[in-house]
Amino acid sequence: MDDYIVLKSELLYNQTIQHHLKTDSDKPEIVRYDSIVCGLSWPTPESPAYYVIVARDWIAPDKFRKKDVATVRVLAEFETLDLGLEPLFRRMTDDLSQHWCDDIYTDMGEVWEGHVEAFREYSDTHDIEHGYLQTAPYIENFQLGLSIIIDWHSAGKIIIPDNMRAFGQIKNVSRLDLLESPEVSLFAINALRFAVCALHKSGQNVYGDDIQEMLTDLTPGGYAYSSPNKSRG
Repeated sequence: MDDYIVLKSELLYNQTIQHHLKTDSDKPEIVRYDSIVCGLSWPTPESPAYYVIVARDWIAPDKFRKKDVATVRVLAEFETLDLGLEPLFRRMTDDLSQHWCDDIYTDMGEVWEGHVEAFREYSDTHDIEHGYLQTAPYIENFQLGLSIIIDWHSAGKIIIPDNMRAFGQIKNVSRLDLLESPEVSLFAINALRFAVCALHKSGQNVYGDDIQEMLTDLTPGGYAYSSPNKSRG
């Protein structure tokens, strides 16, 4: 994932997201996604804070073609053992802005109420434009989320780089690991399942290029909102 460097991200007229990627040449590679989401696993005394950003490929609509299943890709991950929350929030919101990712799926239960409030305060104080906390689907069913990830990975529907923390956890997980607090011991899978289950439940973007004329007047320059890659440091 180190070679996935976003120079610019854009929200297009049909609510798809376009990335301009750094290449070895002067011309960037352009890729387009149907949806980009973040899964966040909060820190505990036994596990680090960890988040993952996942995107689903955009497939151009074609009424003469059978419906294709879009590939899901892991674009970024980060973990930290820092006892403060601001380093997590700073890095995560930078990544969210870079990738044009608005939705963070996580556990927003009562035990995490203080963490949720801390993030919202950070967002307000720093005028964060990307990053809204949402309760992840199937929050209480860790095994369901893991099953969806394994099924997608076996079918080639999700690409998880082998140098990613979640890849190692998935490769080595056993049923015994699920008996006690897997959301803590398997923190990377925990975050990934939040993002994957959100995509699983939402379905693909139903908007196509045929609504371009309808939305042209609603976007600056006629086609897209643009966000260059920048960091607050």
